[in-house]
Amino acid sequence: MKSVLLSLIAIVMVIGVQAQPESGKVFIGGDIGIYSVNQKFKDDGTITDEDSYTNLTFLPKAGYFLSERLAVGIQTGISSTVFNYPDDNPDKNSTTLFVFKPFGRYYFTNGTGGVFAEATLGVGAGKSRVFFDSGTVETNETSLSIDIGPGVYYYITPAIALESKFGLIGFVTSIEKDGGQKLVENEIIFNVFPSGISFGISFIL
Repeated sequence: MKSVLLSLIAIVMVIGVQAQPESGKVFIGGDIGIYSVNQKFKDDGTITDEDSYTNLTFLPKAGYFLSERLAVGIQTGISSTVFNYPDDNPDKNSTTLFVFKPFGRYYFTNGTGGVFAEATLGVGAGKSRVFFDSGTVETNETSLSIDIGPGVYYYITPAIALESKFGLIGFVTSIEKDGGQKLVENEIIFNVFPSGISFGISFIL
């Protein structure tokens, strides 16, 4: 069994009205991410597809600088995750959540470039679907997440800045309900792998 990373596209865009963090200013932007992993099995030269995982996110963001070092805001949008199991039953499991994420960002430096930390509190609600040979089972799902991670930024011109966020530490609780049944999952996250790294560019108006 061999895991193959097919693609990672994570874009974090912040469109602001200033050349650097400045009190009283507003910024807008968002996250667009695609992360996919596919497992393949090779036997005597024959390669077959095995399990795969794909995550898609679209999360617009708006924020406000309380000071030159502190910003707060709200991020909201859709997150979709799909697991495929070609040789199993069920052969597919998908979850789509509408996400609401208040966030706070602290800039350790203020100027052309520097380091920041961003903390978020995420609430998600949506549907989970499991695809069996005999039919589809649909359940309601909610989630609560708390995480914090570091980032860096650098203005290559007064109007354009490069930005990267890498890794995060957090906690996620997921609740899945099907009639009178309830499944609760708790997960501690320490992510320094490719899915926890994002690169982006900021356009300052």
